[in-house]
Amino acid sequence: MGCIKHKIKILSRARKMNEAKAIAMVVGFALLCCSAPAWADTFLGLDTPPGGRVVSKTDHQLEMAYDQDPATVRDFYEKFLKEEVDVKFKDRGGKIVVEDHDSRPWHSITIDKDEKGHTGLTIRKDSWGWIVGTLILRFFGVFAVLLVLYLAMSITGAIVSRAVKLGEAKK
Repeated sequence: MGCIKHKIKILSRARKMNEAKAIAMVVGFALLCCSAPAWADTFLGLDTPPGGRVVSKTDHQLEMAYDQDPATVRDFYEKFLKEEVDVKFKDRGGKIVVEDHDSRPWHSITIDKDEKGHTGLTIRKDSWGWIVGTLILRFFGVFAVLLVLYLAMSITGAIVSRAVKLGEAKK
């Protein structure tokens, strides 16, 4: 008789455990389904603030629109990127530009406000055109500086040489 009571207790405990597992699974599934819209989307490994709508998306650029203030989107990225080094926030006349000076998959984030009052968010990927363009600009910039230095030294040399000739002619 004691053995049967023991088996009944074990079966009732097992039934209660299965009910608890089922309830936990239903609650967990409900939490996942309800909170899914609040998750932020990602582009090039960078989270985007929730609540925006995609205006255009390619492999190299994502444009989104928000009904929030640009400062709110800036605050989101300041918190999101606070531990990152080589990320610079710049205010450029109504636009907030976040630039990466490292080797992340994204190059820049631009936050601005359009004429309708919507906040625009643009995330860009590094492009070879931009990289080659900056290299060409630096290449020609170095030669421009060297040319200016050469001309300044040539003019200065000509003036000094005339001054020396005039000094020798007076003696």
